[in-house]
Amino acid sequence: MTPSRAELREQQKRIEQQAEEQKRQLAAQLQQSVDDDVVAIAASIEELAQEIGMNALTLIEQRIVPVLSGKPKRAANAPSREAKPRAPKYRHPNSGETWGGIGQPPKWILAHEKAGGSREDFLIANQHNGVMHA
Repeated sequence: MTPSRAELREQQKRIEQQAEEQKRQLAAQLQQSVDDDVVAIAASIEELAQEIGMNALTLIEQRIVPVLSGKPKRAANAPSREAKPRAPKYRHPNSGETWGGIGQPPKWILAHEKAGGSREDFLIANQHNGVMHA
């Protein structure tokens, strides 16, 4: 005999309730697993921090968070990385203007290259007493 619509609806309701209960149980198990992993990671961080003479919170704030954010911090006692003056690499033979070869090339190099020349023509190593030697 075929079940009535009312019986089918009742059966569907029971199955949905069982599925919801199973979903709640799985979510709780998953959360417990995550919590267990976090505890294990925290213990590892604490152990590492002690090995290098720091506390875990300082290690996390000063070393781990910057790495995870893609912006590692310099150590407080590390020398700053200020730009050092750069020796000129290219010199215009007439005006004496120079360029170090980094950044936007000066107009005189761009104009020379546009005319078919090479910036190597302006290398200081190729110049002696203002005279270009190729």
